[in-house]
Amino acid sequence: HLHGALVGTAAPEGSRLLMVGASGAGKSTMAAQLVHLGLAYATDEMVALDADCRVEAVRKPLKLRQGAKSQYRYLESLVHPQLQGVAGDVPITPGEGQWLDESATRLGDIVVLSRHDAGPSCLEPCPELQRLSTVTMTRRMAENAFDFSRFGVGQSLLDLARLAASARCWELNYCDSQTAAPMLAGLTAPNAEPDLG
Repeated sequence: HLHGALVGTAAPEGSRLLMVGASGAGKSTMAAQLVHLGLAYATDEMVALDADCRVEAVRKPLKLRQGAKSQYRYLESLVHPQLQGVAGDVPITPGEGQWLDESATRLGDIVVLSRHDAGPSCLEPCPELQRLSTVTMTRRMAENAFDFSRFGVGQSLLDLARLAASARCWELNYCDSQTAAPMLAGLTAPNAEPDLG
């Protein structure tokens, strides 16, 4: 089981995108931005991986944190009308057709989210999407998305390496999810050649 957010195109054979990252990297907010851009949603919490490198989401409503609600007010349109304006974290339950198909599927892309909060004064090229090697992605998933104390190291590390080898691997450095989300949405387009920023 990996801690991450899973989104993709709505068709069962469509592209799937797994986002991983440290706590606070913006997985939930980025998932909400991608749903707003038309992608379908599976989870922002837990993804199961099988021996064939297929993934299946442990479905749960997306939670929009108070900070994201105040910074990206237009995302509240995704919240159920009875919960709009409620203080604190609120669940976003995607509408009909916005849930990903429940069957296990192969990933097209895995993205490590690396958010820095420099804002307008940011000196980094931002947002920037960089390719990662299989080895680097394996290490980043092990650091940010996997509980070795529960599942052990040996076979689990091999499974993560096989998963990284089965997909395109990326790191997204960004400050603002609204600006960066279109880069990730572009990964799910057929025959996508992403804009690397």
